[in-house]
Amino acid sequence: MSPLPTPHLAPRARPVARGAVGLLALLFCACDVLGGGDPGRLTADGEAAGFRVATDGRTAVVGVSGGAVAVYGLGPDGWTREADLRPAGSGDGDGFGWSVAVAGDVVVVGALSEGGTLESPLGAAYVFERRAGGWSQTARLDPADLPSPRIFSRAVAVGGGRVFVSSGRAWGSDEPDVVQVFERANRGWVLARTILPPDPARTLEFGAAVAVDGSRVVVGATTGENADATAGTVYVYELGGDVSGPAAVLPEPAGIGSGSRFGSSVAVDGDRIVVGAPATVVGGERSVGAAFVFEEGGAGWVPAGRLDNPEPSIRDFFAESVGIDEELVVVGSESEDRGRGAVFTFERQEDGWAPTGPLAPGGLSPSSSFGSRLALSDGVLLVGAPYDGRGAAYVYRREGGAWALW
Repeated sequence: MSPLPTPHLAPRARPVARGAVGLLALLFCACDVLGGGDPGRLTADGEAAGFRVATDGRTAVVGVSGGAVAVYGLGPDGWTREADLRPAGSGDGDGFGWSVAVAGDVVVVGALSEGGTLESPLGAAYVFERRAGGWSQTARLDPADLPSPRIFSRAVAVGGGRVFVSSGRAWGSDEPDVVQVFERANRGWVLARTILPPDPARTLEFGAAVAVDGSRVVVGATTGENADATAGTVYVYELGGDVSGPAAVLPEPAGIGSGSRFGSSVAVDGDRIVVGAPATVVGGERSVGAAFVFEEGGAGWVPAGRLDNPEPSIRDFFAESVGIDEELVVVGSESEDRGRGAVFTFERQEDGWAPTGPLAPGGLSPSSSFGSRLALSDGVLLVGAPYDGRGAAYVYRREGGAWALW
């Protein structure tokens, strides 16, 4: 499920403008409040917030309504709202903020519904960079060299000096789903390569989720290579070598069944990958969900643990979102506790992955969807709760072996 509106056809096609574009970073503020004074709670001055989140441990990015993305920076006094980012020439209905990613001084934001018709590409991705004068828009990326119809920026990722944007087929098209890789060149960003699944004609939803760590890229395809018979497929690519095909395909976990949406969420840290399968049947109940950890060893990528909700129930959608940071794994379950939501934490121990307790801030109302989106990096956990009041994101940090709101 997705809390954002269904992509629509915009009534116009906007000319593509590649490369650097003008300065656009609005609403700078010197405040250090985290929304209403609540510890660890990020809000957006009355706008709906928390539909999409990203963090690298020093910068937090939160999608808000009205076609903006709020950026917070970590300083000596805590988290400060640095800017609201808005793209040049994009409108409120262009889906800006559908996907977000951050690494260092680079933020990437997808606008899934921008421009396009049935005959031309739909969507764009924007690159913002933090420089001496603050945040500015430095590029608008479009589905370069791809046939239409096309939905661009369904998922984005950034890392290793590269930007990754998934591009999916649309409305009955036979064109394959792909992930495009952009790299820096002449102070801008240019298309460097296009990643395809091994069997493009039969693989659906390739790029439903994308995660990157250095030169390693993990791509989820929620219906895999046979929509009628598989739970989903996850591919691992190594950009330092030949990318004409994946370096590995993660083994499908035993017993999860077709339609489990294995690969709808992915995260990678070094030699570990965690994959969500939120529609997994558990105990005969539908869409309970499960997460799976894989580790790379001498025999390649092998299963290293299954993570389940300690108290599963129907339609929990456990593992709709996942994150990993060294020996910590976090798993979101937006339907937990009558829709209030929760994030379940697991820690690597000698005998496997042990649950260390669910996280949920006090005062959540029913249907807050806390955990629908999350991001974990360098001991910082950012969790979206898009229906908690007007919407919010919560920041946690690891202290003395426990999580605390920050």
